[in-house]
Amino acid sequence: MTVGFGERQRRFRAPGTTDLALRVHTDRMDGRRQTAHLYLKRELADPAAWWLIPWCSVNTIYPQRHERRDLDLTGLADAKWCPDCTQRVLP
Repeated sequence: MTVGFGERQRRFRAPGTTDLALRVHTDRMDGRRQTAHLYLKRELADPAAWWLIPWCSVNTIYPQRHERRDLDLTGLADAKWCPDCTQRVLP
């Protein structure tokens, strides 16, 4: 698929695994439940992005939105893994 950009056309590239980063989301409204999700590195690097959308709900009509302050690098061992982000089936 090509995307028109002025006079030049550039090729559209879907994000790959190198464009995603794993972070732990702590849900303050659900008893501080922790879940590991994948997020786009581009959004994580942007300090103006307050609401981040996890990879599992990017293509949905009403995506989940997580506040930046609820994300953390630590706690991966204790967090539940999102089955849609990690492509795994959990019991």
